[in-house]
Amino acid sequence: MLPSLGKRLISATFIVAFVLAAFFWFPSWAMVLTVAVISAVALIEFYGFLSAVGIPAFKGLGVVAGLALQAVTWYAYAGTGSLPAAEWELLVILALVFLTLIRCFYRKNSDKLILTMAGTLLGFFYVPFLLNFIVKLLMAGGIDSGRFLVLYLLLVVKWSDAGAYFVGCGCGRHKMIPRISPGKTWEGLAGGLGAGLLVSLLVYFIGGIRAGTVDFTLFDAITIGLLITAAGVCGDLVESLFKRSVGVKDSSSVIRGMGGILDVLDSLLFAAPVLYVCVRFLFAA
Repeated sequence: MLPSLGKRLISATFIVAFVLAAFFWFPSWAMVLTVAVISAVALIEFYGFLSAVGIPAFKGLGVVAGLALQAVTWYAYAGTGSLPAAEWELLVILALVFLTLIRCFYRKNSDKLILTMAGTLLGFFYVPFLLNFIVKLLMAGGIDSGRFLVLYLLLVVKWSDAGAYFVGCGCGRHKMIPRISPGKTWEGLAGGLGAGLLVSLLVYFIGGIRAGTVDFTLFDAITIGLLITAAGVCGDLVESLFKRSVGVKDSSSVIRGMGGILDVLDSLLFAAPVLYVCVRFLFAA
């Protein structure tokens, strides 16, 4: 465990340093470009899951559509677009569906066409579509406001991951869903929820959770902190389900001690949309 923990800590240190540099010094377009590149790598890792079980996918088409989705979201929110962000995003999704179907005209091996189409679209909606909510959080309330919301999201979700890991390793006894993830325990879940809630409350009491028109109350800090933490756990389990179904331990070996980009992002893929929905519905003004 110690060698693995050491590698995790080293990788985590570099990731934290990069994230802080991005949030304090990157202009908005560079931050969105970073999200888009990370999204593309994670999508390629997901398509690797499909390849492991013999399901082909239109990888290039999915990656280009993902990059286009994040680009048009930034374009619309930056104030240069003539249409709302949702309509630009819908155009990208429509183009992807049409092009995926048309691309099948030129596929010689027709025995797996339905799986190819389904896998291509699933990868797009699972990775770039869900990750695009980070771009929407960044841009929706103005870039400075959005930076704080995304930083809050990262702090709560990643400290929750850490809490679940250490509590689960230290005193985890009762398995949650061993069929999907043998290592996850109910004790680890409690540790993750507790860590996420604690960080949310610390952010609230230290400086308040304020971003533009968003101003969390204590009740909001508790409720939303628990919601995005729980969503992060679901995201982690979903990726575990994918990995279990194809018989792999990690999505790749890009990050020492942590696996692949998708292994780091899995909890954020579900937590980011939940935070966005909470902010938009609770603080619509």
